[in-house]
Amino acid sequence: MVKDSMFDLRVKTTFCAAHRLNGYDGDCSNIHGHNFGVIVVVKIKHLNTIGFGMDFKVLKKEIEYFLKQLDHKNLNDLDSFKQSNPTAEHIAMWIYDGLAKKINSDNVAVANVTIEESEKYSATYYGQ
Repeated sequence: MVKDSMFDLRVKTTFCAAHRLNGYDGDCSNIHGHNFGVIVVVKIKHLNTIGFGMDFKVLKKEIEYFLKQLDHKNLNDLDSFKQSNPTAEHIAMWIYDGLAKKINSDNVAVANVTIEESEKYSATYYGQ
């Protein structure tokens, strides 16, 4: 994690997917879909010479790499969720872990990832 960060950068985007929650006693045990909201926050320690911590377009492109693997899919069919239910919590953790491996540096670190199943319900993962 970047210590003594100066800025938090935030990117919000979406993807559409279906899932079902195995072992859940309720409607969500049936396959259903969401327009998932995704909010990624990264911490920046220093700005570059033109005043950027990280270009928003670059960050969004890195996030989209992971979302393309989820978009318009049945999440239960993906290898990434064969061992765990594709809950908002697990989706947030999967994106966080993958994105952190790609972009974390001495200056930039993923702070958290939030997955919104709706306007009312979301889960945020802060890493280990």
